[in-house]
Amino acid sequence: VLLFRLNFTAPVFAFQTFVSTPSLFSRRVPKTPPLGAARAPQVLEFREPRTNVTVMLIGAMHYNPASIALAENTCRELGESSSLGCVVVESCDVRWEAANEMDERMPVMRKLLGNEMRAAGDVSEEYGRPVILGDQPINVTVARLKETCSETAQDLVSPFGGGWSRFREDVGRAFGETMPKGEGYISAFGLLDFKLIAGLPVAFLKYPASYILGSPLTTLLFGSVLYLMSSLDSANAAVTVAADVSSPAYILSSIFSLSFAALETAFFARLLLVVLLAERNVTLAGRILEQCEIYSSSSDSQEGLDNGNNFFSGVISPVTKLLGLETSVAKTENYMMRGDDGEKVVVAVLGMAHCNGIKKILMEGQSS
Repeated sequence: VLLFRLNFTAPVFAFQTFVSTPSLFSRRVPKTPPLGAARAPQVLEFREPRTNVTVMLIGAMHYNPASIALAENTCRELGESSSLGCVVVESCDVRWEAANEMDERMPVMRKLLGNEMRAAGDVSEEYGRPVILGDQPINVTVARLKETCSETAQDLVSPFGGGWSRFREDVGRAFGETMPKGEGYISAFGLLDFKLIAGLPVAFLKYPASYILGSPLTTLLFGSVLYLMSSLDSANAAVTVAADVSSPAYILSSIFSLSFAALETAFFARLLLVVLLAERNVTLAGRILEQCEIYSSSSDSQEGLDNGNNFFSGVISPVTKLLGLETSVAKTENYMMRGDDGEKVVVAVLGMAHCNGIKKILMEGQSS
């Protein structure tokens, strides 16, 4: 149960695929050819409409060898053609520094627990390009998880006080934002890739191992809660099997099982869709747009950025300063001053479940 829920990208994206893909057995031909490196089923490549900068979202199953190879090879191909602008990774300064410290203490862990973000970052630095930490700080995410757990509990026990309506609207809105339908998004072929499936056992082992080594106490607590929930459900199932079908014990046990499953699903659905996907998608899309504005070939966009009149930069600047993220723009601008010519591609290495929602945000201008 712990392994399955920690690596939530695969089941979530599988559900998204069946909802959003018109046909699982017909491959759609892209209307336009790839703009940079060769397109893979897990890659979304498009031009950000406000800046006309090419964005490449690399969807990964965390710690999967196939995703690691895809991220590394794609960045290297762009680096060889001098098209690599920067690499935005789904991490924050706290997690990135913690990983660096662990690598220093146990160098062998870098090879054993290597992931797609580290691989892409290494290639980016090899070609002298910046690595941008695009995710919101982990303490913000943890705080929001706690708040949402409390809000969900209050909403579920107040069906006639508007609680169920708030829950339905919140989850429904997040579902629409994170799982868009139509062409131009990662389809079933992004998940049903032979190499990706072959690497699943490795991902299922490395993902929880990274949490255990990084935060053993937190992982133990979380695992204990999941184990307790699973044990309660298993114990109740045993009672149900042993009881007579027409007995009150069987009926009560069945009602308890269904209610418990519904509550469990409700909690995880809201945490996953709202906090872990939708809210973080906005932050990640903002960091990607920030880089697009820097690399924009449009003189109007560049002038707006230099003069501080760009709307998005004006809005996001106080937030980035508050969170200590203001260095990402300056860092990229320093790389820009090295005299590199030609169009640059902004690459983002993300969990696959993030990609479609982030593209939707960027294409519809919601990040500003």
